[in-house]
Parts: sequence; structure tokens; C-alpha cells
Amino acid sequence: MTEREMEEIFKLYGHSQMYTKLKNKLLLTTLLDNENCELLESFFSSYDFHQGTTMSYEEFEFHIRVFKLLEEQEVLPEVYY
Repeated sequence: MTEREMEEIFKLYGHSQMYTKLKNKLLLTTLLDNENCELLESFFSSYDFHQGTTMSYEEFEFHIRVFKLLEEQEVLPEVYY
């Protein structure tokens, strides 16, 4: 996923502040580099973060890694838009 794609998805789901806080570490750690956009979109659709929520990079990394693992094991329900 590119930097622009990440930023657009964070903004689309109302998490611009979160992206601003996490941006540098996301780019340095390459956490989402090899992921497709659907992972992050599905993550934000499934998790109930209130708009304007901020968290540390470590918290975000934990949540996204758990989500990815659950998605790979196909234990999450399908989310329809």
C-alpha cells in the first residue's frame, strides 16, 4: 500500500488525526507496505474507533496484526458495504 493510499483510507474513515500521528512510524516500519487497501478498509469497517481517536503506534500495530491474523484464518464475518 502506498503512502497516498494509506492517507486516503484514514481520511475516508474519519481518522486524519490518527494518520498524522502514526504516519512517520508507518512509513519507517513498512507495516502496511505489502498489504492491499482492502485490509485497512476492512479493519476500519470492523473496528469501532470514534472519529478523532488517536492511539500510539504500538496500539495500532497490535490491533492491525491481530485483525490480519483473524482475517487470514477466516474467522471474521464478512462485512458488506
